[in-house]
Parts: sequence; structure tokens; C-alpha cells
Amino acid sequence: MFAVAREVLRQPPFPATPGGGRTEAGASHASALNILGELGTAEDAEAIASALGTDAASSVVRERAVDAAGPCLERWETPDGRVVAALEELIFDDSAGTDLRVDAVHALFGLDAPPVTAVLVRTARSAPFPVQVEAAVGLTYEHLVDRHGELLREVVASWPREAGERAGIVRDELGG
Repeated sequence: MFAVAREVLRQPPFPATPGGGRTEAGASHASALNILGELGTAEDAEAIASALGTDAASSVVRERAVDAAGPCLERWETPDGRVVAALEELIFDDSAGTDLRVDAVHALFGLDAPPVTAVLVRTARSAPFPVQVEAAVGLTYEHLVDRHGELLREVVASWPREAGERAGIVRDELGG
């Protein structure tokens, strides 16, 4: 099945089912990306990065690519720069939905790699509020919070007091 998923991603995605069918455009790629999320190796980085960066891709393909990216980045010995760069591009893509952008930030959580940290820092400094909050949450991980405490305090100071539960995580980590 893993080899089939890789082959599917080398082919153009299947179009939507005509006549009001229930198959969304790109469903074949979305299914293959689900498998990569479970089993993908570093050699699958290009396929994941490509799916993340395809503006013409159906929303389900980009969603599944984000879902695959997180577990793969965690599993791989070193986070692949192409996948990290594609996630960063998605995070700052104003045409992408906020939820997808937040999920792209989540895919970077817990990774101890300078390029990943750089994306979280950039996002915490300059992304739209909900995306910024998630990046700040990502910077509260034990290996990052001490190095980025000053940035987090600056960012938190700019937030409204009732910024929500996710913002509260950052405030709590900083001691109030």
C-alpha cells in the first residue's frame, strides 16, 4: 500500500466525480498523503512539500499534506528543509484559511531544529493573531521557552487581555 501511495502522488490527482458525485478533486492524493503521514520516510519529503505548496490543489489535499507533515517531521532524523519551507509559505499565505495556517504551525511543534525555530519566531512576530498565538505556544516548549522568553513577553504584551485559552497557555508559561 505504501508503494501505491507513492505512485499515486507521482500522477495527476483524480478530478472530482462528475454529476454530483461525492468524490472531491484530489481525493486520490489526499488518501495517499494519509498513508505518508503514517509511514512516510525522508524520501517522501518532496511529495509532501509539493502537496503543501500547490495553490491549485483542492483544500483536502493541502489539509492532508499538513496532517502528514507533522508526524513525518517528528519521525525523520532531521526535519526536511523543503517541508519546513513549504509549511512556512502556507503559514504566511493570506489566501489560505486561518485553521489551515494554524494547523501548519502545529506541524512544527516540538521539533528541535534551528530552521523550525526560525519559522516559529517569524510567525510569532508577524502573523495574523490566531496564527501568531499558535507560534507563541510552539515557542513555549521546554527547549525553546528560555531562549525566546523576551520575544514571548513582547508579543503577549500586545495581545488583548481576553485573548483566549491558547493565549492563556503562553501567559501561564511566562508566569502570568
